[in-house]
Amino acid sequence: MLVFELKNLQVLFPAPGGVVHAVDTVDLEMQAHEKLALIGESGCGKTVLAHSILKLLHGTTKISGKISYMGTDLLSTDYSTLRKIRGKEIGMIIQNPGLSLNPVRTIGEQIAESCIEREGMSSVEAFKYAEEMLKMVGFNDPTKIASCYPHQLSGGMAQRAVVAIGLTLKPQMLIADEPTKSLDEKSKSEVIDLLIEISKDKTLLMITHDLQAASCISNRVMVMYAGELIEEGLTDEVMNNPRHPYTKGYMDAQPNRGLKPIPGISPSLLDLPEGCRFQPRCLHALPKCKTSHPELIGRDGHKVRCHVCH
Repeated sequence: MLVFELKNLQVLFPAPGGVVHAVDTVDLEMQAHEKLALIGESGCGKTVLAHSILKLLHGTTKISGKISYMGTDLLSTDYSTLRKIRGKEIGMIIQNPGLSLNPVRTIGEQIAESCIEREGMSSVEAFKYAEEMLKMVGFNDPTKIASCYPHQLSGGMAQRAVVAIGLTLKPQMLIADEPTKSLDEKSKSEVIDLLIEISKDKTLLMITHDLQAASCISNRVMVMYAGELIEEGLTDEVMNNPRHPYTKGYMDAQPNRGLKPIPGISPSLLDLPEGCRFQPRCLHALPKCKTSHPELIGRDGHKVRCHVCH
């Protein structure tokens, strides 16, 4: 069953030097209980795409195309309907707990808040439920954690707390934005195991640059570069047989794959190159790569946006 769809999604930001094409003509579909990882380097548009889904971007942002959840167009729906979907139908696990958690409120208060406002629970009921949520995400002493402030938690503990907040209203779809960012190996492994467990009966869109997390959690992968999708396919196929030169370079740049950097830098989203956006850095570029923008096409579900690959 089709749960979620993006069609021709564009997200533009006005800037002093022109218009930033943060997300450019992205198409995406997710079936019930599917686990999809959206990967790519920082600044490629992953987080902007995630935040556009629930309209969490600045008011001057221009979003166009289609964002559909269970048949509801999230771009055109009224605020009341969107508010009911936020948290309740689609939960968001925000990146960087140090910035997303309120430093002057306890973890228990931050979980209980939405229960009181959205579910009509009493304070006593909400705090008891907050402890249940903290226990569910792996805390052995949830009562103690509920009384802690964010600065009293380690990075891994804070990330677990953020996961608990995202799950509070029992959403059917989860968006996890860089859930393993800045964690040590032990904490990262624990968060990966947690996400695998809690997403068993949910649809999960994970935004990440962590290939290990993507490999462990997702069954399908999409790769972003300079605001657009450049490769997509089953996780094992993309990880073991990447076709796009950027995807190959991105994987070779990982510490466990040789730490070989890709030459050059990503283009400015204010001044995108003609033709293929990766061609200024590509060692295999053809003459037409400089003038003709490739389409995202392929077979057997493995699609690539590359003239060289077709």
